[in-house]
Amino acid sequence: MSRDVIGYGVIVASYISLSNAPEEGGLSHGYLRRGSIVKVLERRLINKGAENSPSIPEAWVFVEGGYQGWLYEESVDVYDYEEQAKIAAERIVQ
Repeated sequence: MSRDVIGYGVIVASYISLSNAPEEGGLSHGYLRRGSIVKVLERRLINKGAENSPSIPEAWVFVEGGYQGWLYEESVDVYDYEEQAKIAAERIVQ
């Protein structure tokens, strides 16, 4: 099943694991380094919190860039166009 690209991301964390699910403790599907460019294919808000306590939503994105998987949205800067992501990636790795 093909997914549409909703943006292009640049990894801002120094080293990050892609997860098989948008949740902590998911199985690793590979790793990406700071400055890597990925296609953002989906975004989800997941409510995190214990029962009977206020939910704290977490934003996750499903990406593709050598590997496919989920990561916290805060670990990737998302841009509308691939060219914007390439410029940002060049600045990050300098």
